[in-house]
Amino acid sequence: MAMAITVAACSSPSVALPADTPADFAALAEEVFSQFVDAFPARTGCIGTVEIRAAWELGDRALYDPEDDVITVRVPGTAPQLSTSLVHELGHRLEHRCSAQAEARAPFLEALGMPADTTWPDPDRYETDPSELWAEAVVRHVLGRADSRRPLGVTPAAVEVVARWSQGELTHGSSAP
Repeated sequence: MAMAITVAACSSPSVALPADTPADFAALAEEVFSQFVDAFPARTGCIGTVEIRAAWELGDRALYDPEDDVITVRVPGTAPQLSTSLVHELGHRLEHRCSAQAEARAPFLEALGMPADTTWPDPDRYETDPSELWAEAVVRHVLGRADSRRPLGVTPAAVEVVARWSQGELTHGSSAP
């Protein structure tokens, strides 16, 4: 599959889309990616080039494959649904690619009222998986709203932890707000 354009130089955050990406989804993906980058100014060094693919058939709304470092989003969908799915997966990608995300884990768990030794990730418990709650908090931080189709129990304090980390305000040993 040939890659189309790269929106920015490889040294800064950019998005790569296959040449056969539907134009409307490509425009939305680039806009949402820009919002995401703007929401994480202290973490742009972790973002790099993000490959995003559209899929007409996919078992879930979207997924991030850390081995291939590719985000796949099921299309078609409404702009709000696609935006939410894309930001959720960008949150997972940031979690996997940015080692500094580990410094946010303890305060994030504390802000959720979870024990510090909670397993991260916990794929057997979707609704309480810290990784999924992190991705949902990223959605709320970037888009200012929850995922209306699959809301998870994310506290405002947890979103604040993501916001502080995005600005570089959290350091190892910081506590939740």
